[in-house]
Amino acid sequence: MRDRALFLAMTCALAACRGDNAEPQSQQMDASSSDTGTGDPSVSSASESGVDGSSSSSGDDTDSASTGDDAHSGQFAYVTTRERGGPMRQQRVRYRHDAPPELELLHPDDARDWTATAELGDGSLVLVSVSAEGTTVWAVPGDGDALGEPSEIAHAAGPDGLSALQPIPGATAIAYVDVGEANAYRVDFDDVDDPVTAIVATDVVLAAPVSPDGDVMLVQRSPVPGGGVAHWQRARLEAPGGVEAIAFAPSIGDTFAGYTADGSGVWLTTFDSAAIANGDDLYFAALHGDPLAPPVRVNDLVTDPAERLVPCYGDTVSAAAGAASYVVGNLATGESRRYLARIVDATPQPVELVASGRGESDFECHWAADGTWMTYGGGDASNATLELLMVAGGEAQGSETLVPWPLGDEPFRFVAGDADGILLLRRVEDSDFAELWRVPLTDGVPGEPQPLVEASGDGAPRRLGVEAGVSPSSPPIAGAISYRGKYGDGEAVWLARTGAGVIEQISDEDPSAVVQPGSISPDGGFVTYVIWDEQTASGELRVRDRMLSGPSIHVAEGVLGERFATVP
Repeated sequence: MRDRALFLAMTCALAACRGDNAEPQSQQMDASSSDTGTGDPSVSSASESGVDGSSSSSGDDTDSASTGDDAHSGQFAYVTTRERGGPMRQQRVRYRHDAPPELELLHPDDARDWTATAELGDGSLVLVSVSAEGTTVWAVPGDGDALGEPSEIAHAAGPDGLSALQPIPGATAIAYVDVGEANAYRVDFDDVDDPVTAIVATDVVLAAPVSPDGDVMLVQRSPVPGGGVAHWQRARLEAPGGVEAIAFAPSIGDTFAGYTADGSGVWLTTFDSAAIANGDDLYFAALHGDPLAPPVRVNDLVTDPAERLVPCYGDTVSAAAGAASYVVGNLATGESRRYLARIVDATPQPVELVASGRGESDFECHWAADGTWMTYGGGDASNATLELLMVAGGEAQGSETLVPWPLGDEPFRFVAGDADGILLLRRVEDSDFAELWRVPLTDGVPGEPQPLVEASGDGAPRRLGVEAGVSPSSPPIAGAISYRGKYGDGEAVWLARTGAGVIEQISDEDPSAVVQPGSISPDGGFVTYVIWDEQTASGELRVRDRMLSGPSIHVAEGVLGERFATVP
């Protein structure tokens, strides 16, 4: 069960995996001497494939996988394996439509645990290994196709290893935290003489993603001088050696919510531990000033200082939209209002969207990956709805109702969405099952919600177990997501598309098999999933080629995590 939980952690796509609702933040990896390790981050999604293994094609639902040269040149993926209690391994898989999958071991076949792989923009790789001597970072030269031999570039002594290892955008470099030393470091792969530089000298306990411009790594340090709550501090990656705290009162704790798209600022949500009844606040802090300007409490720009944020169940910030959406409420009166705030000249500019009167909450708030829309729920118990707000340039362009939410109905839950449609999960009343529904989008205008039905079935909705592997906020890859759903007396891996009203079966095993969704290639040509064996605690990775007919194909045994390459 322990390794299966690790596989799920590696392969499920959550908001935490990819920043604020799949915004293009830097990848992060943890590498420690724990025997479970922490593998490379993964994207859980799948593309379409027919029930019999052939590519799906049915009227307007024509398969959209690439059939040009790119589809035949191969797709790379990275796989973390551990077979029969042996050490962890990092392997690269090349998937091609005209040949079986090819596995390539990325490091020496030794007794070390090789726990993580990261890609750099120039086609080279970063590997992490763990042994009794400590944790080592390795550079693997490459051009996006052929790879050279790994060479040691940094080392952390002791058993605690590294955390928050992530590529630095715009540079052939990485940043990480040495857990044992509680220090943060930058490693420049182009600097052969002195590649490792200390970013922060002491007491680092937590690190946020590197900013999109590659200039800043936010860190928290403990203990806090004089007591109080630890605050985020700016560490300059281009000029290492000093940090500067974002100034909050000692009792206020701040939580990272997301960067602006250009990395010039950061959104933070806060909580005052000395005034629990006052609730949350939303702040914006510019990151390029010297010294840092005080953070701006967004609530103060348009509301009574006594009002606070209503807790948001979903996403507050979209880097792609350059905006944040939030609700402020007054605990004394029950009144609440929704705002959309965009950044103009390094300052938030909130605009009121909804004055809902009494009792609005902030649930199912999710941004599209490209920042062109967001969903939110609101209203009182007798008139609640799930709304779609269209956004352009950080400004609201109008809203439409997706689904009503009347009192007593089982509510819908956001799953995924793109320009073609939005997928919602709805629990079937008085049962342990749920159904996927789709709301089509045409130029941003939602159509009629409909339950998804099986492509080769009788037209009835295909039910899921309530705890099935549908990942809320997962961005669709090639317009699709994968999940576990009911199949006979068991479950199978299925595909749901934002642009079609049908689902398709991906796995072709007996219903008694324990299967987990895997991932999807960026071109939509390959879909993976894992068959899990509880007795041996090992997973078999299989792939379905959606351009070819026939059964799925074996790829590897002992799989703990896998993901397709994000760098071409």
